[in-house]
Amino acid sequence: MPASLELPLSRQVAERLPRNAVPALHANFFRWLEAGNPAFAHALDAGDGPKPFTVSPLFLSRDWASFRITLLQEGLLEMLEAGIRARPEVDILGCRLPILADDLSIVAAEYERLLTDAACDRQITLQFRTPMSFRSAGMDYPLPDPELVFDSYRRRWNTFAPAHLTIPEDWLDWLRRSVAVSRFDLRSEPMRFPDGLQIGCAGKVQYIVVGAAASDDDAVAVLNCLADYAFFCGTGRKTTQGMGQTVRLAGWSDDS
Repeated sequence: MPASLELPLSRQVAERLPRNAVPALHANFFRWLEAGNPAFAHALDAGDGPKPFTVSPLFLSRDWASFRITLLQEGLLEMLEAGIRARPEVDILGCRLPILADDLSIVAAEYERLLTDAACDRQITLQFRTPMSFRSAGMDYPLPDPELVFDSYRRRWNTFAPAHLTIPEDWLDWLRRSVAVSRFDLRSEPMRFPDGLQIGCAGKVQYIVVGAAASDDDAVAVLNCLADYAFFCGTGRKTTQGMGQTVRLAGWSDDS
């Protein structure tokens, strides 16, 4: 079951924290999982392949601070909630911040409903709240190519959704000949990691379905389903380390 948790913190303390607190937030996530299910937390940390979670950086606005955890696998939400109840705080470099439990926001979905309720919009706008990039042909590729973007969602979907909802490989053939970038407002933006600087792109992009294939409602519905799923799975690489936080916008606006 995909789920998103927005965890609010005291801004007064959070704004004095280091610019990149993601490693500490990532560690807190695993401490909560260990409190909820130690064996599962250890197996998840040691496992290979796509991870069933993302962790955002700290988001600061005028009045509040928060960070976000998303989950892609059945049962994870219950484990995480149990861990948060047991330890309702985050520890960032020795600075302990209480979770403002009354303002904690949880958005959950079901894989089946994401697919069956998907719209058939021919224009899709995504916003990358944090820098996103891909690893392609042994190089970093920080551009939102339609195939790279939507296939990254498809691969995560096929890993964690029930087997009967698998999106087949041949859907990518439709994507390649049918989906193009129609407009964008992007900027390059760095994120610093222990092993160096990662350059990604942030901002928004609009995709459009073109040509005769636009009449294929089933394929368009899959595209819309994956665009909705992006809110939970993130885009590209290092999504467990703060990159690729993504939201779908209702449409293009110069103010969004």
